[in-house]
Amino acid sequence: MPRPAQFEVLGYLNGPDGEPGTEDDILAGHFPADWSTENFDAVAAAMEDARFAGVIDGTGRFTPGDAGPNPERPMMTNNAGNLWVVARREQAGEVLEGRAQLYATIQRFVDPPIR
Repeated sequence: MPRPAQFEVLGYLNGPDGEPGTEDDILAGHFPADWSTENFDAVAAAMEDARFAGVIDGTGRFTPGDAGPNPERPMMTNNAGNLWVVARREQAGEVLEGRAQLYATIQRFVDPPIR
């Protein structure tokens, strides 16, 4: 069974030093975003990973593609993929964007009693 992954956008304010990414930054909370996936690199583009590896919904929930050989893919490979998960938000006329790498792989078919 495919296991979804949840992505979220956290906003921060620059702290008193006015510099982003320092210890005095202030967590502003969660923000809505427009979510999408893109191929991570040239290999992912050639394999069309963003098309086959899964889908992300408007809440940032990624659901992997179906398991098993896929006759639409080169060499009938499965629906694994190397993706960028992209969150975009327009704020005060500026588009803010964040990215995270996601490697969606095949599901575990056998769950051993001891790991």
